Amino acid sequence: MASSLMKAAAAAVLFSAPALAGLGKPTLFSDGLSPHVDSVFWEHLTPTQSTWDRWGWGWIPQTCFNHANDNNVSPYDMEIYNVHYTDCGSAFVFCRHNAANLGIIDMIDLFGRLPIHERQYITNVIAVPGGGSAYETSAIVVFQGPVGTPSVFQHEVGHAVDAYHNSVGSSETSLFKDAINADSCVPDDYSNSSNAEDYTQVSVLALYEIVNPGGLDPIGNWRCLERQKNAVNQLQGDAMIPGGTCNFRWADAAIVSMGPATGNGKRAVGAKPTPNLVAGQPGVKELPFEHTSKVTQYKDLHFNEAESAKASNFAVERRQVAFREGSVRAHDVDVKCLREKVAAAEHMVSGVDGARLAQVEDSARAHDADVKCLREKVATAEHMISEVDRARLAQVERARTCEKRLADMEDTMQSLVAENVRLCAVRDEAQASAARSDEAMVAKARVTFEQEKEIVARRVQTLGDERDLLRTVIERHDKAVSDYDEGLDQLKVTIGGLQQTHVKLLATVNKYAIQDIDAKSSLNAL
Repeated sequence: MASSLMKAAAAAVLFSAPALAGLGKPTLFSDGLSPHVDSVFWEHLTPTQSTWDRWGWGWIPQTCFNHANDNNVSPYDMEIYNVHYTDCGSAFVFCRHNAANLGIIDMIDLFGRLPIHERQYITNVIAVPGGGSAYETSAIVVFQGPVGTPSVFQHEVGHAVDAYHNSVGSSETSLFKDAINADSCVPDDYSNSSNAEDYTQVSVLALYEIVNPGGLDPIGNWRCLERQKNAVNQLQGDAMIPGGTCNFRWADAAIVSMGPATGNGKRAVGAKPTPNLVAGQPGVKELPFEHTSKVTQYKDLHFNEAESAKASNFAVERRQVAFREGSVRAHDVDVKCLREKVAAAEHMVSGVDGARLAQVEDSARAHDADVKCLREKVATAEHMISEVDRARLAQVERARTCEKRLADMEDTMQSLVAENVRLCAVRDEAQASAARSDEAMVAKARVTFEQEKEIVARRVQTLGDERDLLRTVIERHDKAVSDYDEGLDQLKVTIGGLQQTHVKLLATVNKYAIQDIDAKSSLNAL
């Protein structure tokens, strides 16, 4: 496992880089998410009722031992707790350094505000001193310093959900990568450092949308990252709905000694606990693979001291509850005994007859004094009972408040179900309307087709008539050509005859010419 120095160096490299060095996207918020989301989280992410008990000193889960060393704190100074939430039958193991900025009640409160189907992916919650950072590794979340806000817990737990909720890391799926490329922004500067950090920051906004009655619209122009938010909802939205109970847990780590000093006899060592969750038990799984996330440095966090002050109402130490219940039972016995003594004394006083009254006056006065004393004790005991009753009443009121919140949540769920039914009806009507529209379009297309078919038929008929006419014209032309050819042949015969006659005439002319020449010669001779 990497040392804390290596993690600090990684964080320094990460936060000294330019804001857009990784994904290179513009940001929705330049001051981080906490100022914009934590006030809503404090109001609408209600804590889960819980009880807790502390391990005896000397024993520690191997995972917490390793992270104590990674953060340069002594395992001997770690406090180990079993935290029992009402929405999960098995305890979560918390490890806290005795100088950590986060108190155990704060840790229990903040972790318990997250949906159980996200929390079930975590094995250990660890708090150590630090300057305000946190990281998640292999289903373990580690908080270093004053980082007690819901958005920080959601971000770090979100890394485990990213890694293990699906068969592959959700942030590395093509669905989410394509969403990053298609969107025009990411939530904040830190989101730009990697796909995984962007994914978990978007998951913070996705949870905000789920729990805030107004959704994401009040937060600003968030639609520049809508595809990323929709991808996160598709990949892990089922784990982010508050309510329900855990349906699996990872196996607990091995339990080891805090170190050799536990055997020096200077401090009492508690009995060695046994792991609650062992692989092979129903609903208990082995962690399928190891993974790490970056150390996140947080700033501008939005704390809520009023909500933190109320955390102890929901996280109750089991030993304190047992002590108070035992005290109440003891007070009840004392009061009963005192009341019996008072009744016996009064009976003795009332049973004395007149003859013995003088003899028992002194005893009666003594009894009166005893009765007065006993009544004072009874009054004191009843006052203590009334104080306990008030405490019980306060717990009942808190329980009623929780029941009211649960009823409100159920009403909200019923409203959502009704809205879903309405939307389904609207969808069905739209589909029916579309079907009717399709039928009308088909009918219209058929009419148009028949009309065009008739036009084409008429055109074909016209072309047929024109073809027949053309054939007649061609036949007439062919006959005229034939007649012309016959006339031409006759003309050729006539021309041939004329040519023969012409030759004969030429011969005759030549004959007469010769005779003329001869005649002229004879005349000249004469």
